Amino acid sequence: YPEPEGNKVLLCEDNHIGRSVSMISSMGKPADSSESEESHTPSSSRTIKDDLSLSTWLPSEVCSIYNKKGISKLYPWQVECLQVDGVLQKRNLVYCAST
Repeated sequence: YPEPEGNKVLLCEDNHIGRSVSMISSMGKPADSSESEESHTPSSSRTIKDDLSLSTWLPSEVCSIYNKKGISKLYPWQVECLQVDGVLQKRNLVYCAST
């Protein structure tokens, strides 16, 4: 069931997940990381500035495409969503923001 958090509702389920988050989940750790997936989480040993960088979450080929369009960082709410338990393990996430 959804749990309200301020002006948003987050929901994770065990169902299959969309292609974009699936790609992010496989690339959710830095390329130079030698740690196991379990011992390294997006929130450990990195600064918030590092977390906002596209290169933290996406393969370099995808980052290059976004960089050519002037996009090099995620919004903090996007990183927050990626750090919700289960999202990087291919669980679904529903994010609702007030309009």
